[in-house]
Amino acid sequence: GRREAVDRLRGVASRLMLPAGVVQEAVSMFHEVKERKLLRTGADHYTVDAQIAAVLFTVIRSQNQPMALSEVANACQASPIVVGRHFRTLASALCMPALLPSATIRAFAMRLAAKLLESLNCDQGPRGQHPFLQEAVAVTDLVAKLGVGEGRPPVILAAASLLWVAESGVSKKYLPSKAPFAQVLSAAAGCNIASVQGTRKLVAHKVLQVRGRRFTGTRHQ
Repeated sequence: GRREAVDRLRGVASRLMLPAGVVQEAVSMFHEVKERKLLRTGADHYTVDAQIAAVLFTVIRSQNQPMALSEVANACQASPIVVGRHFRTLASALCMPALLPSATIRAFAMRLAAKLLESLNCDQGPRGQHPFLQEAVAVTDLVAKLGVGEGRPPVILAAASLLWVAESGVSKKYLPSKAPFAQVLSAAAGCNIASVQGTRKLVAHKVLQVRGRRFTGTRHQ
């Protein structure tokens, strides 16, 4: 019943360590979804778990929390494809804005950048002071401002932006050469490496149009 579903929702939210505000809003939204019959059930893969994941992810996005759809779907043991469909249905029904604030993409970028530096055994130094992190913030903020890849998951935009920064001439003196940047970032983002690499090309094209052929980013002494 619905009570059991709400208990499962709270359990998943606890495992994902989501803030109390997200949990409360998700419970309220879940009741609304059921009462208004906004999502399909009964067909293959269209399970209650997929509904729970979609509701949680919708609230996560609305509150600008840096968490990927795949993370939520996996925590609910639901199909990411179905969860994505449910999310688009809810976003349309609830009139959610298509564009995310730059702070959301930046939060994803900082999270992924930290994982990349850790995997490469790079000293991150004081919080946010590593040159790669500074370049990452500069590029992801510009990507958000330009609306690059509108409609694509923010975690992929963040990973693609980081991939471009990691492979740029500016970052070569701060990161190990020939490191598997694409593999590490796609794994950390929980997404397909081809999607990250394809979006990286789009990011590079759009950003270079604004900044010119030479990427300047933030200056370092």
